[in-house]
Amino acid sequence: MSYGLDRSERVRQLCEEAALLFRQEGDGFGLALAITGMGLTTLQQGDAERATTLLEQALVLFREAGDKFGMSNVLAHLGTIPLAQGNHALAARYLEEAVALSREMGNYYGGCVAFYNLALAAQSHGEHKRSAELYREGLRFSAEAGDKANIAYTLEGLAELARVRYERERATRLLGAAESLLEDVGGTLYVQAQDRSLYRSTVDSLRSHLDEETFSTAWAAGRAMSMQQAAEYALSDDEPAPLLDAAQASEGTRVTQQPDTLTRREEGVAALVARGLTNRRIATELSISEHTVANHVAKILRKLGLDSRSQITAWMVARRTIA
Repeated sequence: MSYGLDRSERVRQLCEEAALLFRQEGDGFGLALAITGMGLTTLQQGDAERATTLLEQALVLFREAGDKFGMSNVLAHLGTIPLAQGNHALAARYLEEAVALSREMGNYYGGCVAFYNLALAAQSHGEHKRSAELYREGLRFSAEAGDKANIAYTLEGLAELARVRYERERATRLLGAAESLLEDVGGTLYVQAQDRSLYRSTVDSLRSHLDEETFSTAWAAGRAMSMQQAAEYALSDDEPAPLLDAAQASEGTRVTQQPDTLTRREEGVAALVARGLTNRRIATELSISEHTVANHVAKILRKLGLDSRSQITAWMVARRTIA
């Protein structure tokens, strides 16, 4: 949901009035909050230079007050500005501190923004493994906060990483889920600090490599997920397939794995399938959702080139790994 210029300007004016009152009262904490609001609305209006000045002023005040929550929030937003400008070194300086403070204080809001943008910076440098770790940690923060917008953006980032691993249907489901979550909150938020070209290029690439029926089915499956289901799905792969580095991705080189290589979690699920347990029973045994179990079973079938649960049983018998 974008506030629009008129509403944003009104909010900025109210923050200015509040800042004047807080300054007169000598209330440094209140003044820091008001200046933060001024900075964010100024950023939304497109004046990054002025927004930076205001947010840095707020950061000084929060430091003086010893308010780590306020510091982490401001640092997270400050980092988005140089990131959008391509100054990744400065962005990382702000965002690394924001992440550290968010972890220390359990600040889910500041953490959501900081993890996402730090992951985006790593992704832009081709540091896909680090990016995935940051996206996943940020997704957990966002899920705890119930922040649908940041969950959606994180799903988009993870979708691009899935695309790089040639997991195109998974990537498409993640994007479908992200689209649904953004619709729930009324559209895209914080777009002033984001370059949506990565999202568009990811969608275009998936459309070009998947037939229309497969793409549409996967997208619809993602859209049908609840917020919790989408988060669980994004986090369900314990040990993702090897990620391509930037050079491999640009050349289209595929990292292959043995067709019968399963993660530890998938081995456990396969063993329970071989014992004849239903998805519901497996979910109870492993303390995960039934939806996550279904995802694991589908992935096992795809990796092993099998068509049914009975074939999973036969495969497990052949490996003599039935629990």
